Amino acid sequence: MIQSVLRASLASAATLMLTACSAATNVEEQQPSQAEFSAEDKRVAQALSIGRNVERADATPQYEAMLCNLALEAIGERLENTDLLTSEQIEVFEKAKAIYQNRAGVGLTTEEREKTRSDVEAAYPETKDRARFAMGCLRDLV
Repeated sequence: MIQSVLRASLASAATLMLTACSAATNVEEQQPSQAEFSAEDKRVAQALSIGRNVERADATPQYEAMLCNLALEAIGERLENTDLLTSEQIEVFEKAKAIYQNRAGVGLTTEEREKTRSDVEAAYPETKDRARFAMGCLRDLV
């Protein structure tokens, strides 16, 4: 039972990731022309967003790339151990992880890279906290 629930959840996540990678739509077409949102509405929406951006104002590109790398690792382990992805999708997913892994180390020494990883892990200690960034990271590659 747990396994079937997990498979259904992963299938939903994979569908959402694939949808996020499909052709982009015009944001203006999705929003009502008269809609106005308060700062609090925007803050709550940002907090609930699955593919939201990094919360730290001082985040470097390497920090953001490391977060994406760890986010993709977080969901990749679960997706790759199922039959939900084709071998081609797994290959593309691995390439995406490699892109972010390379970006995370650009211009950094080994010690700086390890510190960046430690900082990200400390800021997002739970796998689920990291995983919610994965779709945004994949979307950014498109």
